[in-house]
Amino acid sequence: MPAGSGEELWLSLLERIVEPVARAFAPDLLLLSAGFDAHVGDPLASCRLRTSSFAQMACRVRDLALAVGAPLGLVLEGGYNREALAECVVATLLALGGEGEARSAGEQQLTAGAIAHLRRYWEL
Repeated sequence: MPAGSGEELWLSLLERIVEPVARAFAPDLLLLSAGFDAHVGDPLASCRLRTSSFAQMACRVRDLALAVGAPLGLVLEGGYNREALAECVVATLLALGGEGEARSAGEQQLTAGAIAHLRRYWEL
């Protein structure tokens, strides 16, 4: 993800690329590498995600796991702002536990380019 990427781009790529590919692949297990260093308050990644962004992505992954009938495993990864990390872990666990609803993201220019490139491998 480019530096400065915000929620709409992340959700767009998840909704329009990751989810369709995962459905087509039909995995027996989904693993979520839960890293929170893309939070706007984190000193490393230079992205603009908020705690609510991670909750939205968790809702989408939760719904994807249900749709493909696969169990979902979670591994805690990075996050270097302790307050943001704690908030994001709580929000993610609540979303994975059923709180909140996934919303659709708008199409982003980067998403369209990625789809054009990946169409040779997957139906998108």
